[in-house]
Amino acid sequence: MDKLQEFMQTAKLSDYIDLMVKALENPKIKVNMSHYGTVIDGFCFGCAATNALCELSEKVFDETNIINEKSRAEFLGYDQNALSYFEVIIDKIRDGQYFSGIAAILTKFNPATKRDYTYPKLKRLKSDYTLQELIPFKELSIKLKQDGL
Repeated sequence: MDKLQEFMQTAKLSDYIDLMVKALENPKIKVNMSHYGTVIDGFCFGCAATNALCELSEKVFDETNIINEKSRAEFLGYDQNALSYFEVIIDKIRDGQYFSGIAAILTKFNPATKRDYTYPKLKRLKSDYTLQELIPFKELSIKLKQDGL
């Protein structure tokens, strides 16, 4: 089992939010929320999920391994299926849809994850997000932890 699978088997929704926020506070890859990974004029770009993968793995993608899911998984030594699910989870969270469509994925990896959430939708983070826009995500994480999520 790799580090990503270990994280996903124990992580609660608040853990995913915390990881995303930490990654976006100090991104390792230039942020472009439209791409999981791309190269433009020799510079690597990635979304919240790509930066969360860098944060979790403590590795940084380059132009040879950022382009597609398979190359990202191979570079990190992660299971490609788990990586795909992880990217969807983080992308849904940054899109403000932290419960819509991800509850089933969360419980697939961590059956202890509750599925009945009633929290407000957050503003979608775009490529030009500010650190101020991360605050509601931090606040949500605190509320989730209080509720055991």
